[in-house]
Amino acid sequence: MKVKITEQQLNNLQEVESYKNMIFKYWDKFGPGISDDMIKLFGITFGKSSLRMTDLQRWLREYLGDDKIKEISKSFFEQKQHHIDECGGYEFYFTLTHKFEDGEYLFDVVVNDIDGIVILVMVDGSIHKIKDARNQEYGWEIENEVEDCVHDYISKNLEDKTGVPFVFEKLSFKSDM
Repeated sequence: MKVKITEQQLNNLQEVESYKNMIFKYWDKFGPGISDDMIKLFGITFGKSSLRMTDLQRWLREYLGDDKIKEISKSFFEQKQHHIDECGGYEFYFTLTHKFEDGEYLFDVVVNDIDGIVILVMVDGSIHKIKDARNQEYGWEIENEVEDCVHDYISKNLEDKTGVPFVFEKLSFKSDM
């Protein structure tokens, strides 16, 4: 089967492949992983180049191989509780269950909002239990920010180290159970 591509498409493919070779050399020297510093170092601007985050993730999975990905993932999943601290005034623990499906991790996350705290930095600097803050008129914002904190934590500690994307199937709070 023959496929015709335009000259621009060919240039885009060549640009992406040149990044791959440079990034593999970078990982050889500094260790594998996707970080903001690495992205800045290579001058990658998503949306302005042909390179996408999915390309970096795919290359990281290729670079690591299945056995190393399983080793890193196993270490992450062996933690019974995960701890968020200093995420925009939040501190809390959460647990997760996971399954691997269609090349990504699917997570059910349970946040301990009874023991977790939030400092209302933009309001008055007061400290509240997350459960109590969720019951206020701004509770929806608290829940969204907790979800953002969990998302950032999993991105940094699993996705950026393995290249395997993830999705929340369910995010709940201990007091909702």
